[in-house]
Amino acid sequence: MTEVDIHYPQLRSLLMQYDHVSFDVFDTLVRRNCASFRSIWRFMEKQADARLGVRTELAHDREAAEIRAYRSGAAAPDLQMIYAYTRYPEKIQQYLIHMEKKRSSL
Repeated sequence: MTEVDIHYPQLRSLLMQYDHVSFDVFDTLVRRNCASFRSIWRFMEKQADARLGVRTELAHDREAAEIRAYRSGAAAPDLQMIYAYTRYPEKIQQYLIHMEKKRSSL
């Protein structure tokens, strides 16, 4: 994920080129129950490790997978694509996706 250093006059100039502009404000302005997305992954890691009986290193793997998904050229990779870049078998990927969706909606 890339952060862009842009100032208001530049942003305004860019936005004025378009008739319609939309912004994704879903979780950051509406409600967020954790300090960072990494907190969700660390919480999920503890649960997955206990449930699967193995050390997953999910928090690290999840972040690395998302970086790889973005580097592949995907503008906005979904969870299916992100988890495809992990080392986990398909069944575990689906379990983790389900768990992440559940945790993200709390």
